[in-house]
Amino acid sequence: MPYSPEYFDLQLRFAGVVAERLGLRLASAVTDYTAVQVSMDLGSTPELRSRNWDRYCDGLATAKDVTAWTYAFFREHQPEFPGLQATHFSDRPLFGCFYYNIRDGCTVRPGFIKREGQTLSPLSSSNRPERIAELGAMFRHIKERECQVTTVEGNSWLYNLAAYRRLFPEEYIEDMVLNEDPDLQFLMIWGQFFDHSWRVREEPAKILLSAAGELSHAEQVRTCFPLQAYRPRSGVEVFYDFYGLYSA
Repeated sequence: MPYSPEYFDLQLRFAGVVAERLGLRLASAVTDYTAVQVSMDLGSTPELRSRNWDRYCDGLATAKDVTAWTYAFFREHQPEFPGLQATHFSDRPLFGCFYYNIRDGCTVRPGFIKREGQTLSPLSSSNRPERIAELGAMFRHIKERECQVTTVEGNSWLYNLAAYRRLFPEEYIEDMVLNEDPDLQFLMIWGQFFDHSWRVREEPAKILLSAAGELSHAEQVRTCFPLQAYRPRSGVEVFYDFYGLYSA
C-alpha cells in the first residue's frame, strides 16, 4: 500500500521541530533524521538520485505547505510496492513479508515489509503460521543458494514486539543488544509510528514530537523514539534447526 500523506506529515513535523531546536535547515533535518528520502524512487543512478533530491529540497524551502509538496513529489517518484503475488523486492527474492540482504559476504540481514493488499496486520496472531512458513521458505532458499552464510543479524524496532520475536529462534533474540547509533533514515526505526495501512499511531507520535521539543544537541535525537532498534545475532544453524530444515 502506498504511503499516506500522514506518513510524510509526521516525519516533516518532527524534522521541523528538530531543525528549530538544533538550528538546522529544514531540508537538512529531513535528509538526516527522516525516512522521506528512501521512501521515494529517485532514479537509477547516484547522479539522478542526487539531482532529484536537490530538486525536492529546493521546493521544500519555498513550499507554503511542505506536506502537500512532499506528497506531490512522492506521487511523481512513487516506488513500486510489492503486491501479494510479487516475488521480488529491491532486486531480492521475496518470501511473503520477508526478504534478506547479505552483509560482509557471510551475514544475513532479514527484512520485513508490508505487502500491498494486506487488510489485517501481518503480525496478528492469526497470521503467525503464515509468517513462520514464509521465514522457513526464506531460510531454505538461503541454505540452498547462499552457502557462504554463517551468521544472521537483525537491526529493527520490531524486535520490541513479542509478536515479531516469536517468529525467530530463542538463541537469536535472547542476547540482542541496543543499537545506540541507528540510521534514522530508514523504516527500521520509523515503522513504529504507523499501522499496516500507514496511518499514524497517535500515542507514540505524541511522545516523539514532545521529546523533539526538548532537544539541545544532535546526539539526543535517537532518544526521541519511544522504541529503539535492537540487534539480535546468532549463527545461521539455529535458524535451519528452528524451521526444521535439517530434516527437510
